[in-house]
Amino acid sequence: MKNNICLLFCIFLLGCVKDKITISNTQFENTTSHSVKVDGYKNGLIQTESSFVLNANESKQVFHLNNGGIGSGLTFGGYNQPLDSFVVIFDNTYRISHYKPNLIGTNNKRYLYSSKRNIYNDSSYVRNLLVDKKYKREWDFKYTFIEQDYLDAR
Repeated sequence: MKNNICLLFCIFLLGCVKDKITISNTQFENTTSHSVKVDGYKNGLIQTESSFVLNANESKQVFHLNNGGIGSGLTFGGYNQPLDSFVVIFDNTYRISHYKPNLIGTNNKRYLYSSKRNIYNDSSYVRNLLVDKKYKREWDFKYTFIEQDYLDAR
């Protein structure tokens, strides 16, 4: 009986393998005096789960992901690659489109993927590694709307 208990305990201990995880958080900050609405589009329809609003001088976390394995994290834009585009609207009036790689829309007010202002482009985010352990890595990403974004949309 004692041997059976020891055997079960050993099997239990060997079965407890800790999963590796990467946590990604994306925060958007609006440093302008204008309201900002971000709408994600797919096939011409707004995707509400990928849309949000920021008031003037407001900051909020809009994306959180727990992903298996240890990696370099995933930004809001990277996660939303299946969408066609984002449209950023300032003060419910001025609009600018953000296009994903290999998509060039017809809007004359746009940020192509190569732009450092494009939401899809990972280089548009400030990257901060918060935790780097054997089984867990946590990243914070921050995208900041600036006055030039508003001017580009006007």
